[in-house]
Amino acid sequence: MQPGAALVAFLIAGPVTTVPAMSAVWGIVKPRVFALYLGIALVGAVVLGGLANLILG
Repeated sequence: MQPGAALVAFLIAGPVTTVPAMSAVWGIVKPRVFALYLGIALVGAVVLGGLANLILG
């Protein structure tokens, strides 16, 4: 497994997308802000994974 793929897996499966974290954010913000939260987290994880592949690759 390439380092970038491992980084993406840990970031996506980590604290951003766990059920307790998502339910806490869902209870505080509006659905549109929640979608933005998930979108930024997923896109950010993929971008960081790509950068990790370039740097460590």
